Amino acid sequence: MSFRQRKVPDRIEGNIVFFREGHAEAFYGVKTTSYPPLSVEQKKQKWVQDTHLFQLLQQEGLEARHYRIRRRVDWNAELRRVANAAPDEASRKAAGEIAALWNIWIPEVVSQINFSIFAVQLPMGKGFKLPKHPIQQAHRGFMEGIGSGTTKVLNDEVQEAQLAEAQIRLRLGHQAHRIVPLSPREIADYVYRHHYWRGTDLPALPPRIKKLWPRGRRSFTWLCEGRVKEYANCVRVRQHNHDRFVSFVCVSGLPDDTTMPGEEVMFQLPLQCEYNVDALYHYRHFSPEATAEFAKDKKEDVDDTISHIQEINRQPSQELIEKKGMADAFSEYVRKNDVPMLYSHMVFCVEGRTQDEVDNNADNLIQKLKDYGLVGFQPSDVQKQLFESWLPGGWDDAIGYDEPFLPEVAAAYCSPGSMDILGDEQGFPIALTLMGALVLWDPARGPQINKDASMAIVGPLGSGKSFLLNMLIYYAALIWGARVFAVDVKVERSHWVGTLPGLEDKVYPLVLDGRKRPGVMDPFRLMEDMDAAREVVVSMISRLRKKDLDDGEEGVLMSVARLTVEEARAAGDQPSMRKMLLLLKEMADSGDQGEEARRRFAGVEEEERRFAGKLYRMLYEVADLPHGKLLFGDPEAESDAIQDDLFADNKLPDRGIILLQMAGLKLPDPRKPKENMALDERVSLAVMMSTALLAEQFLLVGKQGFRVAALDEAWAWLRSSQGAELAEKLQRAGRSANAGVWYATQKSTDVQEMMELLSTYICLGCNSEEETEAAIAALGMPPTKENKNRLRNLHGGVRTDERSKDFEVTTTEDTVKPSHGFMKDLEGRVGECTFHMPDDRLSVIFNTKPEAVAASKASGS
Repeated sequence: MSFRQRKVPDRIEGNIVFFREGHAEAFYGVKTTSYPPLSVEQKKQKWVQDTHLFQLLQQEGLEARHYRIRRRVDWNAELRRVANAAPDEASRKAAGEIAALWNIWIPEVVSQINFSIFAVQLPMGKGFKLPKHPIQQAHRGFMEGIGSGTTKVLNDEVQEAQLAEAQIRLRLGHQAHRIVPLSPREIADYVYRHHYWRGTDLPALPPRIKKLWPRGRRSFTWLCEGRVKEYANCVRVRQHNHDRFVSFVCVSGLPDDTTMPGEEVMFQLPLQCEYNVDALYHYRHFSPEATAEFAKDKKEDVDDTISHIQEINRQPSQELIEKKGMADAFSEYVRKNDVPMLYSHMVFCVEGRTQDEVDNNADNLIQKLKDYGLVGFQPSDVQKQLFESWLPGGWDDAIGYDEPFLPEVAAAYCSPGSMDILGDEQGFPIALTLMGALVLWDPARGPQINKDASMAIVGPLGSGKSFLLNMLIYYAALIWGARVFAVDVKVERSHWVGTLPGLEDKVYPLVLDGRKRPGVMDPFRLMEDMDAAREVVVSMISRLRKKDLDDGEEGVLMSVARLTVEEARAAGDQPSMRKMLLLLKEMADSGDQGEEARRRFAGVEEEERRFAGKLYRMLYEVADLPHGKLLFGDPEAESDAIQDDLFADNKLPDRGIILLQMAGLKLPDPRKPKENMALDERVSLAVMMSTALLAEQFLLVGKQGFRVAALDEAWAWLRSSQGAELAEKLQRAGRSANAGVWYATQKSTDVQEMMELLSTYICLGCNSEEETEAAIAALGMPPTKENKNRLRNLHGGVRTDERSKDFEVTTTEDTVKPSHGFMKDLEGRVGECTFHMPDDRLSVIFNTKPEAVAASKASGS
């Protein structure tokens, strides 16, 4: 039987591959871990978990393969696909231009995505064996049903394999969730076809077998299609007149010491290469008893050597003494810990377009292996055998030198599941990780998988928070056709109108002027639940005062708010803050009025009437301010009022960006105590609370399409108990309405109470210990000193490593430095990355520096 016939599967049932000689292997993918940003302690925890995987995955005497493969990604095609899905021609053109810039800018190494795969030999009995003639004939004859007895034997074989596969996961116990059975298509593409199409775009499944795969009357030889020719140091694989050269580098020596973390060779080394590198760790599992015997033999060998030297009155060398110490320690460790031994091969596969290129790549890889203390060599005249031995189908001695590994060493070198991965599987690029992996983003994916679409972006002044929010708003509207409600507190986005590529006619400023739209932000008018509205109104009024309300004062206000609602309902009218203001005046004057007024406010003490009068005078002054009219204005009493429904379907566009602007709003410095704030600053804070109510109304309007409420400067209302309740209410509304709520705020502590409701969290830096601890908890990182320092130092500048320097964005006066921080994605993975905008035009438009804000106001005036 030829090598190729022995390696080609006979059939695939679920994640189990059967070979004609009765051999069977189960294939698993490994649950990925976003590895680079983990702390030292987290990496050690993963190492322990990986050690258990190598201890428990395989049975004595059986083999397993761990593959680390890098599959090529055609980003040009992927980005073009996303851009072409934009909702209209103008958007598709703009998205295509940005995609083209990304494709040019993405370094070659980003074109690879790593996968970890295990192929585990199953303990099969006699089972059913196909006749010894060519695979095609045997398979055809069998599938046509050459006898019911044969079918029964096959079913028994399948059941035996499935039982053995189930026992693997049973042995793994709590580690079982880390391995995911591969589908037949994944086995075909990731293992077999990948091996024969290295370095090229994997074509679609052959049309002739699409309807038959993975069962049907045909041979499986198509899995290993391609003509292979051997040269001295490599093989050539020819596919439809397309040549690719591959060469195999075997590892023949191990260092005495292995550092963990730091020497995850199969993870780290391919990421350091600018050419395609795959890795294979092939091992056979021996029992703890056999391992103990091996350790005993090693110890006895060293002891015998030392004894012979001493017999001739000579002293053993220092090297031999150290070797004895290591043998003694190894023997004692094995005795105490009852661990198995893994007899192993480690092989790397490099690619090239020519023989010279693949030889240079192999030489370069051998040099890199030296940095890890490993001896690599490129064997001659057995490269085709190594090529065939890459695939499962029996133990292959030619694959490299056997090395006895402890599971701890295998776990350190292989680090299965470790990846530099962050973001969504499909979407548009927004960032690069420190090691150069592309971060894709799909804002509408959450509701599609029954998760929230909410997000928080936190970071101090100057961290790039607003720039990042602007970029994400633009992408959501342009590519996903979302309708975005953006709170433009500082009126710094007016220049977006007519200038955003692809959205020139889809940016709508909604200017809220209290003189033209009085009462438009009155909670009594915006909320259906009047009990909740009363609480919000009381919280707003408390923000308008220099000092917080005490219990007695809050009780008076709650009573007046309740009376406002009751009397308005009795009259068939709409409650309002204006009516509540007038009712405060009546309460203050009730002691001097007639019997009816005293009866109406029975039980009100003189001190409470004085408080009502004092509060009325302050609120009356507020109600006369332009922004105060947004809360206390009466559209029925003011002749220039626009009386319409802001959120009627016919008033809002189906898609685009709606900028909610309140010219002249003056938010105070977040650190300023309330008693030091000017009146207009306190009014601004109160008005900001109603932006959440407006956002909720916006999210509930319409029944189709993805919507976003993007709330910049959200700290202005999140830092109160009522504000936090509004946030929770807002997010729950978004979850049920195919909408996302995005918060941009300065402190991690601002969103601390709502972390369970957030699906994506981005931290661009922290300024205090309290903020750092909140960010650590939100990201799910251990509260180590190392992690705290990483977060505290984020906004000092864009962090890079040697590899990321090749694709930094240069900045000019008009553009801005990219935002840099930690991101927790929809899957709960955490990574450190730099958010980029490769289009200089958009970088200028999204700039929020003071001079850009001035330009924005000028264009909007």
